Amino acid sequence: MVGGVSIIVAGGGALYIGWTKKAFKRHKWFGYTYLGLGSIMALSALALSVEAPHEPRSLYVATGTLAAVWLAVAAMALRSARNRRFLVHRDWMIRSYVLTWTFVGCRIATNVNVFPNLGPESVTAAIWVNWIVPFVVCEIALQWKAGSKAVAHRA
Repeated sequence: MVGGVSIIVAGGGALYIGWTKKAFKRHKWFGYTYLGLGSIMALSALALSVEAPHEPRSLYVATGTLAAVWLAVAAMALRSARNRRFLVHRDWMIRSYVLTWTFVGCRIATNVNVFPNLGPESVTAAIWVNWIVPFVVCEIALQWKAGSKAVAHRA
C-alpha cells in the first residue's frame, strides 16, 4: 500500500510540476522516483504473473499484460525526455499515469464482483476492462486534436 500511494503521489507531483512549471527543479526528482517505484512494482507484477499462485490463473495474464504495457509506456516517456522531446514526453507520462491508476482499480476489481455471470473469470474480465478502457479513453483524448479539421493533412 505504501508503494502504491508513493507512486501515485510521485507521478501526480511530476505531472503537476510539469504543467505548472512551479518548482521545476524538482520535476526530474519526482519523475525518477515515479519511474523507479513504478518499475519495481511492474516487475513484481510480472514476476507474480509468471508464477500465477492463485485461481483464476487468467487473472495473471491480464495483470502481467498491464505491467508489461506500463513498462513500455514508461520507457517511451523516459526516452522522449532524454531526447528532449518534451511534448511527446508529456503525452507518454499521461498514458503512464493513467495505467498507474488502473492498478488501483485492479485492486478494487479483485474485491467487487462486477461481472457476476462470468463466475470465477469475472475478476479477470474486470481487470481487462479496468485498464483497457481508461487507456483507450486517454489515447482518444491525447489524439483528439490531431483528428480535427483544423490540422493540416499530409498528402
